[in-house]
Amino acid sequence: MPIKLIKEDIRTYDSLPVNHKSIFDIIIRNVTIKKSGAVFKSDIAINRYENPVTGKDYFTTRSSIEELGDLSIFFGTEEINGIDLELVTEKEVSRGMKADLQLVKNGVVIYTIKNGTIEK
Repeated sequence: MPIKLIKEDIRTYDSLPVNHKSIFDIIIRNVTIKKSGAVFKSDIAINRYENPVTGKDYFTTRSSIEELGDLSIFFGTEEINGIDLELVTEKEVSRGMKADLQLVKNGVVIYTIKNGTIEK
């Protein structure tokens, strides 16, 4: 029996709910953050994105901080336990900023993250 194809309006597809992301490239758990004069513990989710270079056979990458807060229901391809670490960045940490940061313990850099890649 042949399959009958039905043409649907694109609005039907566009009306479907969006699946939210549950896996990030990196999650830093329970790190100490200083922001606007406050000190608090938070999780940080980072993603890396590949951007094809027009007319070339390679791509560039960029990264950003996607989420801050309690991310206990999410997973990271790589995860860092930041329980005794403090986040150090050039600018105050916020969603959407480039993931260039350091994780420090007692004044010693334990991890450096540049453009979303962990350098130990």
